[in-house]
Amino acid sequence: MALKTHDPDTAYMESVKAAHDFADRGNIVGFCNSMLRQGQALHALGDIATARLATRIALIFSQRCHLAWNRYSAHLLLGQLAEAEHNLHQARRHYQAAMATIERVQRRLSLTMRPEFLENKADGFRAVMRLCLEARETAPAFETIERVKSPAFLSYLNSRNSLRWEADS
Repeated sequence: MALKTHDPDTAYMESVKAAHDFADRGNIVGFCNSMLRQGQALHALGDIATARLATRIALIFSQRCHLAWNRYSAHLLLGQLAEAEHNLHQARRHYQAAMATIERVQRRLSLTMRPEFLENKADGFRAVMRLCLEARETAPAFETIERVKSPAFLSYLNSRNSLRWEADS
């Protein structure tokens, strides 16, 4: 809540306490989430190097524990941190990793669950598109658009028989 109300100092202090509590209890998911919040708070405070460290810790734990949402969020934040340092190549790599994470999860979702899940997961795609267009790289920008559209269309084609209703239903 502190991050949403633009209070990064409080967000940072609370995330540090939470990380210690979760680590003491062995709650990896909570620890991972608190490290992500730490990274976000530090980014808001302008401490890019420490934010990167906290976010990389979150990424390592999210990869070990197969936490797709946390992996996505960590790559997205690492992309933002790299972009803040004008390291556009590194930023793009992290945004693409975030996109790949979403694509892997999307392939396993049913057609009806996709819109809700993907509702707030387009930041990585938008960031790659923005970086491509700013660099006047239209071909990679077009490929990114196609990557977004293709899985949804393929899933529709594969499951269209299940979308039919009987006339008496």
